[in-house]
Amino acid sequence: QFIGGGDYHLQSTSPCIDAGSNSACPVTKDLDGNPRILRIIDIGPYEFQGDFLQIRLLTPTEGPVGQIITVQGNTSATNTTITIDFGAKETITTTLISALGTFSATFIVDNQPLGTTVITTTNILGNFATAIFVITEGQPATITLSANPSTIDADSGTSTISAYITDKDGNPATTTVYWTTSGGNIPATSTTINGTATTIFTSLTPGTYIITGTTNTLIATTTITVAVGQPATITLSANPSTIDADSGTSTISAYITDKNGNTITTTVYWTTSGGDIPATSTTINGTATVIFTSVTPGTYIITGTTNTLLATTTITVATGQPATITLSANPSTIDAD
Repeated sequence: QFIGGGDYHLQSTSPCIDAGSNSACPVTKDLDGNPRILRIIDIGPYEFQGDFLQIRLLTPTEGPVGQIITVQGNTSATNTTITIDFGAKETITTTLISALGTFSATFIVDNQPLGTTVITTTNILGNFATAIFVITEGQPATITLSANPSTIDADSGTSTISAYITDKDGNPATTTVYWTTSGGNIPATSTTINGTATTIFTSLTPGTYIITGTTNTLIATTTITVAVGQPATITLSANPSTIDADSGTSTISAYITDKNGNTITTTVYWTTSGGDIPATSTTINGTATVIFTSVTPGTYIITGTTNTLLATTTITVATGQPATITLSANPSTIDAD
C-alpha cells in the first residue's frame, strides 16, 4: 500500500511497515535520509515515519464462546500498553508492546451474541486497528423434549414432538436429532432451526409410548399417551336369540370399537319393544352385556345406543312347556236315551 502516482512512501495501513529483516539491511538511511531502522525495517525504499497500529494476525477467526483467541500486531508506540476490546466487552485484555513495536495477546471469547464481533486494539497514541471474529454456536450441551399434545386419540393420532438444543452458554445449536419410539411411527431424523427440531408422531393404536431424541452424546425422552377414538361401530347379539316363556332370559351383548377397530369403554343405553331389560351397562374390553327377560311369548326388538351409534337385535319368546290341564263336561249329566 503505497501512496501511489509514482510515490513509494508507505501508508499507515501498509503491511510493508516493520515487515523486513534488520539483519539484511546494508544502509543506515532511507532515500529521504531518515534512519533506515526505527523498530523493524520496512519493506521498500522509504521508512514509514508516522504513528500506526496494525493487527497482523488473528487466530482463529471464528469459534464458540470459550474459544481462545490470539491477536498479534505491530505499532509505533513501543514499550507501552495496548488495550484490546472484544465486541461488547471493553478492555477484555491488555498487553505490553515490545521495543520493536510488536505485541501479542491471548484471551477467551466471553458470552456474547452469536455472529460478527469486532476486535479493536488501541495504543496510548490513540491509534486503533480492528479485526473481525465470528462467534459461532458451540457443541450441543442440553436437549429438552416436549410433545404437543401429550395425549392424543387414535382417530387423529398425531402429536408434534419438539427438541430444543443449546450449547453450554444457552445459545441455540444447529444439529441433527435422531428419533426413535417405543411404538407408533416417527421420522428418523430432523434438523434444528433456531435450536428447535420438530417431528410428527403418529399412532392409531392406544397405549403409552416413549419418544427418544438423540444428538451427539445427548439423549432425552418424552411420553405420548394414545387414547382410543370415539365409538364408530356397534354390533348387537342375543344369546340365545330364541327363548321360551318358562325361563324367559337372554344375554344381550353390544361390541363397540373406534374407527380403527380399537375397543371402546363407554355406556350403552338399552330399550326393548317388550319384556324387561336394564337401562344401561358399561363396556369391558369393548363389550357391554345385559340380561333380557320376558314371560310373554312374542318377538321383541332390543336396541342398544351409545353416543350417536345405534344397533338392534331380535329376541323370540316362545310359549313354555305344558304346565296345567283342566277338563270340563258339557253337560255333565245325560240320560240313557
